[in-house]
Amino acid sequence: MGHSLFDTIMINLPYWLPALIIGSVIQWLIVRSATRSALRAHERERETFRVDQGQQQV
Repeated sequence: MGHSLFDTIMINLPYWLPALIIGSVIQWLIVRSATRSALRAHERERETFRVDQGQQQV
């Protein structure tokens, strides 16, 4: 007799759940890295702007 949808999901759970967890962790690491890089670049830009503004006032 055929499996129900629930049975199919439960049978395949050991295959897709670890892949889903690992994929989510990798995605989180990529987003975290990109966000930190963008924040560092933005902070450098602000520091450059502050230095430029200080030189113009002198």
